[in-house]
Amino acid sequence: MEQDFNNGEWWRYRQYHDKDGIELNVVGLVLLAAGIVFLWEDPQLTTFIICLAINVLLHECGHYAAGRAFRCVVRRVAVFFVPAISYKQRATSSYDPDTHSWRDTVWILGVIPFGGYTSFEAANTPTPADPRRSPFLNHKPAWQRLVVNTAGILVNIVTFLVCFAINGFSLITAGNPWLSTMMYLSLSLSILNLLPLYPLDGSAAATSIYEIISGKKPSKTFMTCYMVVGVALFIYLFWINPTFLNNLISLIMGR
Repeated sequence: MEQDFNNGEWWRYRQYHDKDGIELNVVGLVLLAAGIVFLWEDPQLTTFIICLAINVLLHECGHYAAGRAFRCVVRRVAVFFVPAISYKQRATSSYDPDTHSWRDTVWILGVIPFGGYTSFEAANTPTPADPRRSPFLNHKPAWQRLVVNTAGILVNIVTFLVCFAINGFSLITAGNPWLSTMMYLSLSLSILNLLPLYPLDGSAAATSIYEIISGKKPSKTFMTCYMVVGVALFIYLFWINPTFLNNLISLIMGR
């Protein structure tokens, strides 16, 4: 054991704790029930929300799969925000990347249909001599972090191409609202997440690319300014004036 500590593999002997089994959030369940009642009378909106949930789940599973491929510990995977139902099979989990599995991750279903997130563990310690063995995403080389950060986008692109092929390589669907919605949303999520705006995937990808090219990480001052500007632009484009993004996606989809 002492030898492992000297090699920097202290994480193999550390654990973290969550509640195991199914966990219900009262506020989330109330909002979920209200949402189901509201959607019951609107089949079109119901189709949109279900297809959005599927696309978000596929997107986050892309991040999860890429992170696990690089031996990262994944703490949480969430579809939508404000959790209603959470599930984790093992309450006590190890940071050992060789034993970590989906049973050590909290899987969350939320009720606010605005994206999701995959939470990787990080450590405020120097990068070990062999970062490939570390379970922490921030220890990984920049190119691996780039793959993890863009994996969700790639999954959405693949989803779009599959739906596009099923539809006979046409963007116009007739009488199939599910296929049309899946194509529109998978393409939309791909485009939106490519934007280098915090907290979108594009921002993390941009900083990883900068590190690959320059050979050094951006300064804390730069990252603070980058995050503030990104959040401001994010709020403007998504809430204050979403016309530009809507027109761009509609143009690509031929609508």
